[in-house]
This record gives sequence, structure tokens and C-alpha cells, in this order.
Amino acid sequence: MLEELLKKYNLKLNKNRDQFFLKNEKILDFEVNCANISKEETILEIGAGIGTLTKKLAEKAKKVYAIEKDKTLIPILKNNVKDHKNVEIIRGDILEITLPKFDKCVSNIPYKISSKITELLAKNKIFSIICYQKEFAKRLISEPTEKEYSRISILSNFYFTPVFLKEVSKKQFIPEPKVDSMIIKLVPKNFNYKVNEELFFKIVSALFVHKNKKVRNSFYNSRVFFNLEKEQAKKLIKNMPYKEIRVISLSIEKLLEIYNYISNKCK
Repeated sequence: MLEELLKKYNLKLNKNRDQFFLKNEKILDFEVNCANISKEETILEIGAGIGTLTKKLAEKAKKVYAIEKDKTLIPILKNNVKDHKNVEIIRGDILEITLPKFDKCVSNIPYKISSKITELLAKNKIFSIICYQKEFAKRLISEPTEKEYSRISILSNFYFTPVFLKEVSKKQFIPEPKVDSMIIKLVPKNFNYKVNEELFFKIVSALFVHKNKKVRNSFYNSRVFFNLEKEQAKKLIKNMPYKEIRVISLSIEKLLEIYNYISNKCK
């Protein structure tokens, strides 16, 4: 179907714009089925392209907001979903528009903004089925001590229970990207972390700049994050929890202990 649409509209996709369209109908159906969409739910799709996934979402949902940045694709998208009156197309950058109210997100997102989109979904605590670039997806589901473990791993596991669903070969896309993809389910957590989230992730960011160093060294080397002089940083580190273990070994629970220590010292 995708090949037919591309031929019909003489459309040449642009890799530089992150235009990699999933052509496998069975995988599109898999994404929709994994979202378990009801007729009472409104779905957000980021990077709707020409509407191959959009149509399938529209058949299940009460309403679909289809976000597409590329103005050249909008006429094709409109024509492709014209029979689905519950689709509202929004032309714009997902990182710049005011988000409409929605219940779930199901998307094959532009790879280049994967991190920012994940942060956006986390901020809104939205259940999502997302097709990511494989290397990024592995970071979302990685655990302490694994080489992919990073700040985005902490963010993913802080707000969600991330679940690996399916690996997707690069051959299933037009044009073919350089890497394979993974479909990830992000299930929002009901948590009661009593933290200043901005400060918590500032600490995480500071530490993970040097994730293979010990906590004390990493924090000291990233003291600029907190506008600390050398002696101030040394004093703060002196009794810091887990200062002798490597940053890459820190679980969320251990990071929360470090957060509590720092926040109490900086009052």
C-alpha cells in the first residue's frame, strides 16, 4: 500500500528530514493492537506522514490527532484520510505546538528527536507505543551496569515501565535507514516520589556526563551544573551516598538517596 501511494503521488522521501516510512502492514497492525485502543479514546500520532498508520488508528479510536511538520505531505495526508472524519490534522512541530488533550500516543517518530519526544511523553505521563531507532530504544530499557544505561534510561524508568515489544528490520522501511528499529511500550508509573523533578534530573545529568567514573569524581567534574567552587564541591562530596561506586551502577533508588542528600545540604 505504501509503495502504491508513493508512486501515485510521485513522492520522494527525504532521509535528511527523517522520513522513513514503515511499509509493513502487519507491523502497523501490531502497533495498533498493542495500544489496545477503545472507541472512547483520543490518540496522538507524531509524524503522521501520508497517513498509513493514521487510518488504522482512526478505525479504532474516538479521535486521532495527526501531527505532521512537512507541509508537502499535508495534502497527501488529507486525501488519504478523507474518509475518516475523526482525524484532525495538525501541521506543525510536535516540540513547538500546544498539545491537544489525548489519551494515548501511537507513533513511528522522527529518530532525530527521540529524546525530546520521550521527555515530552514523560512530562505528560502518557501511555505510548513508539517505534524508535534500535540503539536509542536499547537505552530506554537498559538497566544499571549495562553499557547503554544513561540519563534517558533513568528518565524512561522514572516515569514509565518501558517494555520491549518487537524488533523491526530496517528493510521494512522506505527509504531503508542505516539501522534497525524497536517498538517500545511506555506504561506510566503511579509513583509517589516526593522530589523536585527539575533538581533530580539536573543531578542525573551532571553525574551521567561521566557515567563510567566514580560518583565523587563525576560530581566534582560536573560541579559547574550547580555553580560550585572546588572547595564547595569537595565539602559536599565528603559524606555523599554511594560516592565510591561508579555512576553507571546507580539505580533510581540510589539516585534518589543522592538527591535527598544534595537537596538537604543545599537548603
